[in-house]
This record gives sequence, C-alpha cells and structure tokens, in this order.
Amino acid sequence: MTLSIRGRLIAASLLLLATIGLTSGVWLEQRLRATLDTRIEGEVQRLTAVVAARVSASDSRREVASLDPIADEMGDAMNARVTVIDHDGRLLGDSRLPSAVVERTESHADRPEVVAALADGTGTSRRRSTTVDTDLLYVTQRVQFADAPPLVVRVAVPLSEVGQAVHTLRVRLLLAAVMGLAVAVLLSILASGWYAKTLSDLAERSRNLASRRLVEHEAPQSGDEIGRISTSIDQIGDDIEGLVQTLVNERDRFLAVLEGMQAAVIALDADRTISVVNSAARLMLDIRDNPVGKSLVEVIRIPALVELAGADIPKQGMEKEIEIVGPPSRVFQARATSARVTGGVVLVLNDITEIQRLETVRRDFVANVSHELRTPVSVIQANAETLLDGALDDEAVAREFTGAILRSSERLSNLVADLLDLARIESGSFQMDQELVHIHACVDRAFETVARKAKRRSVTLVNDVSPEFVLGADVTAMEQVLVNLIENAVKYGQEGGHVWVRDVRHGDSVSITVEDDGPGISPQHRERLFERFYRVDTGRSRAEGGTGLGLSIVKHLVNAMGFEISMEAREPHGCCFRIETAIERVTVAS
Repeated sequence: MTLSIRGRLIAASLLLLATIGLTSGVWLEQRLRATLDTRIEGEVQRLTAVVAARVSASDSRREVASLDPIADEMGDAMNARVTVIDHDGRLLGDSRLPSAVVERTESHADRPEVVAALADGTGTSRRRSTTVDTDLLYVTQRVQFADAPPLVVRVAVPLSEVGQAVHTLRVRLLLAAVMGLAVAVLLSILASGWYAKTLSDLAERSRNLASRRLVEHEAPQSGDEIGRISTSIDQIGDDIEGLVQTLVNERDRFLAVLEGMQAAVIALDADRTISVVNSAARLMLDIRDNPVGKSLVEVIRIPALVELAGADIPKQGMEKEIEIVGPPSRVFQARATSARVTGGVVLVLNDITEIQRLETVRRDFVANVSHELRTPVSVIQANAETLLDGALDDEAVAREFTGAILRSSERLSNLVADLLDLARIESGSFQMDQELVHIHACVDRAFETVARKAKRRSVTLVNDVSPEFVLGADVTAMEQVLVNLIENAVKYGQEGGHVWVRDVRHGDSVSITVEDDGPGISPQHRERLFERFYRVDTGRSRAEGGTGLGLSIVKHLVNAMGFEISMEAREPHGCCFRIETAIERVTVAS
C-alpha cells in the first residue's frame, strides 16, 4: 500500500518526535536556557530604561560627537554594549565602536528590535551581531521627545552566560544528544531522499511553465499526490501551449485581415489612446511616426473625427461624413463602434471622395446630355409635326424643314459619336499603338480635314512643325487631337485670321502648340475648358454645331498617350493650346 505524501510526512514526524523524546537532555537544556534568558532579559530591560532616562535627560544635539560619549559612558558602567539609533536607523553612538566607525556603519532601520521599539515602544531580539560578530540579546526602548523625532536606545549583552550554564548539562548528555541527532539526521535524509528528485523535477517544470519553456518530461510513476500534481502540471502545460498557439494564430489572422483592408482602422482604448492602426490608416491620414500609445488628437488633427471618437456611441454604432478642406479636399465616411468591455472605440474610415466626385460627374453628365439632346430632338419633332400637318405640300417649306431635321440629326449623330469616343477612351478599350509619328505630316493631314471650314471662314493654316520632328505616339489619336484643336481654332478664331501649328523646345521638354489670333478666352473659363459640355460661348458653339465634348476627348487622348495639355493666352490676342512631353520621347527623322 502506497502512503500519501501527508502520511509519509506524519510518519516521519512521529519517528522524529519519538527519537527526540528519548533525549531528555534537550528538554532540560531548553528549560534551563529559558529560565536564564528570562532572568537576563529582565536585567537588560532595567539597564535599557536607565540608558533611556540618561539620553532623555541629555540636551545634546543628534550628532555622533555628542551621543557617542554617552553610549561609551553607559556601556562601561554596565559592562554591556549600548547603542543610540536615530529614528531613520542611523547610528549616533555605540559603546563598542569608535566614533569614526559609528559614522560609517550601515543603517539599523531594518533591525527587528529597532522596528519593534519605534512601533510599540520596546523591542527584544536574539541574534548574532554582524558588527561585533557575537551572539547577543538585544533590548530596545524608544525615547520620545516633544519637539523632535524619537530616538531608540539599545542595550545588548552576550548570551555566553546561558551557554556556560547549559555547557555542563550538554556534556553530560552529549552521548544521548549525539545518538538522537544521528537518528534525526538519518530519518531526515531518508525522508528528503524519497521526494528530493521528484520535488526538484516539479520545481523545474513549474519554472519552465512560468517562462513558457515547455519541455517534455517523464511523469512520475507514483500514484500519490505528487504524482497527481505532476500529471496536472503536464496537463496545464499542454493547455497553455494550445492556448498560446491559438492566440498566435488568431493574432496572425487578425493582423492579416486588418492589413488587407482598404478602409482605415484605428482602435482606441478607454483613455482614447491609440492601440492599433492599420497600413490603410497610415496612408490615408498621412501618419508617419508610430502612433501607438499616443492620444488621437496628438496624431490626427481632424476635429470632427476627434469629436466622433469622444462621443457617447450607441450600441449599434455611429456614422458621420467628415469633409477635410484641402488641398486636396477629401471626404470620409467614418463609423465609430464602442468596445463595451474595455470602454474603447474602433474607428473605421472609408475615403468616399472619388465616389462623390463620380456621383457628381454622373449627375452633371445626365443633366448635360439631357440638355444637349433636348434641343435637336425638339427641333426634329417640331419640324416633323409641321411637315405632317401639311407643310409637305409646299416644296419650298418642306425643303426648309427637312434641312432643319437633317442638321439636328447630324448634331445628334456628332453628339452620340463623341459620347461613344469619350466612353471608349475612359473605359480603356481605346487601344493605343505607340509608334514614331512624323508630326509635320500628321498636321498636314489634319489641315486637309478642316480645309473646307477654314476656306469658308478665310482662315490661313500654317504648318511650322519641323519636318524632322518625330514623336513616339499613336498616329490615329494624334490626328484626332490635332483635328479637334485646329477645328476649334478655325471655328472660334478670327474670321480671315490664322492658325499656326509649331513645335517648341524648352529645357527638358518639347511642345506641339496650336495657336490662333482670335478673340481668346477669358481667364475665368480656362480652368474648365476641358470639362465635358463646357462652352465659353454657348450660343455660338451650338450654332457652329459643337457638342461641347471635343476638348474633353482631346484631354483624355493626350493623357492616354502620356502627354500633358494646357491652354494659355497668346500675345497680343488669341489662344495657344500646348501638348507637352519629355524630350527623350522625341527623335530626329533620318
């Protein structure tokens, strides 16, 4: 039958006590020592009271030079060690030490008898003095002052008297004591040997478990409490290892999801201090330094967002649209959700600037298209109704109304064609075929396309592009860009004027310019020239058959080829449209 650990300890204790009981000398020694200790302690307490009265009657200052002589005097008179200690543990006097040594002695604030005296008024302790290297009986008493912190006086006497008294008894009972000690040591060795290895192993495994160093161990084979404790430690270690691995996996998944989100995520604790920020938030809000541990207002200077984070958020969360004045201006859809357990807040921000811009473009596009279509459709409908009402019988009137229908249908056709071209370019389905384009020849072909309109308005077309000027571009797109720009210059320039196409080199870039000597464009219109359906002179543009989409198509085609387009005033009057690119895209024809 296997005894439990409790049974083994009880059995060992009974055997040890029985062995000690046979050695009566131990009991006699204890009784004798107790009697002598009581007598000596009472005597020392009286001596301590005398010293306390002497120190209390002294008007000396609290310095070693003043109090150490008193300690020496009283120590010599009593044949005992007398010490005066300040309330903070500093030695002010000691009868067994020179004054110079007293000043360098370590603090006695942690001595048990000093602690007891300061707390209760008196204290007693028996121990070996590290200062004089002797076993002493210490008795302390607090000396109270009305206008100053208390002092502690201590009287210590050696315990050699007690040792001498029991020496005789100890010699007589030496044999019995040795025999009892031997038996006790033997039993202690046997008892400790039973569990030393197992307990040491358990302690080591507990330390490994605390430091997360989970090491395989062979579990004890015993079925007692220690064996069960070992099994429990193994189980706890397995559970902790599984829990840690689960937390690691969850953390990795959480971080992967967080970093993969396009929305900005900012987590705040109960004090509105930032604890988590994903990459999208750093990029969206231009956060450069590590924001973790800082308050939200330190990192993000957006009052509306700080106000949202500090609001009383309902259970279902709170949403708010936040606009940031630029440049560039941006609009965020911010949602705040409270963490009920920790009291924190999670902010999720989506940049809806582009969505709002596209929505505005869509509304404007629908409105503009509707407006552009309404006039030609109304004309066609009105003229068709007039013809059906009897105008067909009058050939002259019929031809006039039919011509109006033809012009409106051509306008509708041009509008639809331009819309389809613009949609194709914006969607990316317009394929660019980059090749070396001779710009001079390309300008000549564009002149041929608009020659009839130029002749009708007596406009002179001038091709000043160098014949050797070759540019990497799409020839079809470049011709369409040049045709639109030259046609606009012919239509809206001065009647009987000029249109020039030139190549201009400046620094690291080169430009193709289309210039006219017409009335020009006012500065307030220049920024919106390339918007869809935008017209400087609405009435004249419609009269000329324009759709308002030409310059928008030009801008998209130029950007698709990797160029930039801009408009500037020409001196002394007129307009200059500039297509600009880097000079490395230009070659010289061989």
